Amino acid sequence: MKRNNRREKNLIVKIFGTLGLLATLATTGVAYEFNGTWKAPLGANPDCPVVIHACTTSFPVGSEWFVALEQAVNKWNKNPSNFRFQLRSKKIVGGIEGRLFRPRPKPFLDVTGNLCRSRHANEIWFGAWVAGETGTAVTYLLSPGRQMVEADVVFYRDPKGEVGPKWTTQMKPYRNLVAYGGPYRSFRHVAMHELGHVLGLRHTGDQYSLMGQGFRHTGVNAGKARCYPGEDASHAAVELYGLDCRAKENLSVTHWKYSGKANDDGYAVSVQCKVYDECGHVLGSEDRDSSQEKLGRRFLVSRGQSVQVEFTRENTGKSAQEVRISYLLSEDDDINAWDREIAFVDGVCFERDSVDTQKTMIQLPHDLEVGKEYFLGVWVDSEGAVDEHNEKDNWTYLVIRVKE
Repeated sequence: MKRNNRREKNLIVKIFGTLGLLATLATTGVAYEFNGTWKAPLGANPDCPVVIHACTTSFPVGSEWFVALEQAVNKWNKNPSNFRFQLRSKKIVGGIEGRLFRPRPKPFLDVTGNLCRSRHANEIWFGAWVAGETGTAVTYLLSPGRQMVEADVVFYRDPKGEVGPKWTTQMKPYRNLVAYGGPYRSFRHVAMHELGHVLGLRHTGDQYSLMGQGFRHTGVNAGKARCYPGEDASHAAVELYGLDCRAKENLSVTHWKYSGKANDDGYAVSVQCKVYDECGHVLGSEDRDSSQEKLGRRFLVSRGQSVQVEFTRENTGKSAQEVRISYLLSEDDDINAWDREIAFVDGVCFERDSVDTQKTMIQLPHDLEVGKEYFLGVWVDSEGAVDEHNEKDNWTYLVIRVKE
C-alpha cells in the first residue's frame, strides 16, 4: 500500500509490507519501479554508503535482532551495483513532530516507549502494533523531486506478543515461516524488502522479486531458508546506481516462481514450482503433513517416468554466465555433491537482467523404491566454473513420492 502526500514541495512516501496476497497469472520481464535515488556520491560509490541507524532500544548491539538486521544489510551489500548500506547503532535522543509523516500526529515511539526519530537521519526501529494496521512494517521516504533525503523503517510488534505479526530471526527450520505454512514472519526477509525501499525501489507486480511478496522470495536447502536481493532488485540497483566493477559473480536457484499480481495492492505474487508430466500437465500431489508439523506437498511419480521439473534461476552477479545444471536424487532434504546425479544440462545461460523460470525434462531411474519419498534436487554450476560470493544459493529441491 502506498500513499503520496505533497507538502511544501516535499514528497513523503509511506510504503507498507502486507500480511497476505492472492495469486493470478504469470508473465516475464524485468519489472522494477523506483521512488527516487540518493544524491551522489551516496549510492554511486561503494565507498560512500547510505548510513542507517538502528535504534538501540529496539536493536541492542549483539542481540539476535541486531545480528539479523546486520545480516540483511550484508546480504544487500553483495549486490552488483555501486550502492551500499552502512549500519550503525544509535541511541535516539531527539525527534521532530510527526507533521511530515501523516497521519501520525505524534513523534514515533518504539515498543519500549522511547522516542526513535530525528530529522535527516535514516533510522530503523520496532514500533508498537496498533489495532487496524494491515502491514508488518512500513518505510517512510522523504524524497523531494525524487531526490532521496531520508528513509525510516518501522517494524510493527506487540510488546506483549498477543496481537500483530509474530517475528522470528531464525531461518531453520524453514517450515516455521509463514511462506511454508508456519506461524512466524521472517524478520530477515521483511528487513531485506524494506531495505529495498530505502535504496529507492517501489513494489514490483510483474516479476518474481524481493519487492513483491518478499517473504516468499526465498530458497531452501538442508532445512534452512535463505534470503537474498534477487535478480530483479539487483538489476534495479545497477540501473539506478551503476555496476560496481569490483562486484563478484553469483548465481541462485529457488523452488518459487512468479504467479501474478495481487489485485489489492499490486504486489507480485509467488507460488511454489511444480513437477509436470511429458505433456506439461501438473502431476498429482499429496500433503506431507504429519500429526506434529506441516511439511508441504510432494508430487506422485512412477519409476522410470519422464517428468518436467520446474525451478527459477537468477543471476545476482555482475555478468552473464553459462554453466552446467545437474539434477540429483536424495533421500533427505540436504542436496549436495554426494547425491545421485540423474541428469544434467550444459551451457545454461544466466542473463544478468532476467528472472528465468524453466521446466527441464528428465527421466527418473527405474530402480526407485515404491512408496518411498525422495528429494528431487537441482545444483546450479555443478562443475564449479564460476567463482561466486555465496554458493549456498546454488541448491534447492522439490519433493516426490514413488506411487504404487
